[in-house]
Amino acid sequence: MFNRGRCSIPTVYCGDKDQIPTTGPSRDTHYSRRGTARECLSKGFGAGMITEKLKNLTLNSLQRIKYIGDKYEQKFVDVGITNTDRLVTEMRRLNAENINRVLCEILRRKNGVVDKRAFNSVLLFLDDNGVNNLPECETF
Repeated sequence: MFNRGRCSIPTVYCGDKDQIPTTGPSRDTHYSRRGTARECLSKGFGAGMITEKLKNLTLNSLQRIKYIGDKYEQKFVDVGITNTDRLVTEMRRLNAENINRVLCEILRRKNGVVDKRAFNSVLLFLDDNGVNNLPECETF
């Protein structure tokens, strides 16, 4: 059974507070530890790149879902899911077991492991858009 609280995605803390906050920048992330200087620098560059990339994406692009990039978007397109509207429509038709099967197939890395961050992020997006009967989130 889907539990939104279990979908929380861990991230590193890059702020200047002495005590690390318990929750991340959104309700769907949590801080796992303090980030190293290199991790925080990379995180900052990544945020800037994403901000620029979002300017050129359509409003219903699958890449607007966190952790979904070019490769995963293409895998969605390969199974006929071309945008977020279509994703919501298609997932509403499926039960939890089939949603899990489809997402695991699409969000599988080259090494055969399911990308947990992308998987949970898609489930959170679907929950935000009223899709019921979602599978359990991947745990970290």
